[in-house]
Amino acid sequence: MYVTVRRGDSLWAIASRAKVSLAELIKANPGIRNPRLIYSGQRVALPGSETGSVGSQSAAPPSSARPRHVVVQRGDSLWVIAQRAGVPLAALVPSSGQAKKAPAPAPAPKETGGGASPRPGGDGRPWVAEALRNPVGIFKQQYRSRFNPTGPLRSSNCGPASLAMAVKAFGLEPKGLTVEQSIDRTRRHMTGNTDDGDAVNEGEILRGALRLGLKAKGMSRGGLDAQLAAGRMVVLTGRPVGAYRTGFPGYPSFTGFHAILVVGKTASGYVVNDPLSRRGPVRLSREQLAAYWSHGGGSGIAVWR
Repeated sequence: MYVTVRRGDSLWAIASRAKVSLAELIKANPGIRNPRLIYSGQRVALPGSETGSVGSQSAAPPSSARPRHVVVQRGDSLWVIAQRAGVPLAALVPSSGQAKKAPAPAPAPKETGGGASPRPGGDGRPWVAEALRNPVGIFKQQYRSRFNPTGPLRSSNCGPASLAMAVKAFGLEPKGLTVEQSIDRTRRHMTGNTDDGDAVNEGEILRGALRLGLKAKGMSRGGLDAQLAAGRMVVLTGRPVGAYRTGFPGYPSFTGFHAILVVGKTASGYVVNDPLSRRGPVRLSREQLAAYWSHGGGSGIAVWR
């Protein structure tokens, strides 16, 4: 038996609805390589059902199987298509291990009135260096505060707010937007709505980043330092628990899955813009940040320009 992923779903939410453990659900879907990255419309096998127990939906089709065709969308890669279809990447790649090169997609339309002009270098280092000098200049809070005077009293906008900070850091935010307008704009590109209570997933963050003109890729747990060294920022998934919270006086009581923007790494630690922070940007040690991903997080979306 399969269920269809709805917008804002996570494997944890699906497991709760189906009254099964998260571990059982992950085991029943070996083709989902990153349990934190699922897509609206994707089918997920429930454990204990005849179909799900053999993992036929996730396994690569036999050579005699008739292929199913999909239309490549702007920003797609074979990895993204495989995740959306719930099949392993190997099922999409020819046996030689070489995929045919597809024509480059048409560039996304650019909005006028944006920020900084492109800079030489071919990566995000110039923008990252500037954001590290002044991280409060890109900081956005997901609820009403001195950082966001027109924001909602409560919201599930950690993902949109974190991505909006990166969009601003890389010079792709139109001038004149309020913080809340910036977050709403980012959410529309991610989900098509401006519902502050609609939780998002990593697939929607990836889609929003590409639609907003950033380069982006999924990042597995353990890849943070390499992405930061390459001049990229990371929208990082985790839970604000343990030592992580010690870096944020007055942090809200929330301890569920959360998204933050890791701006970069300096000699004194990681510069983190957490949209729930009441004090703005903070510098965290490796141990503090490790506590954030110690309860099932650590994956994310790396973004650059």
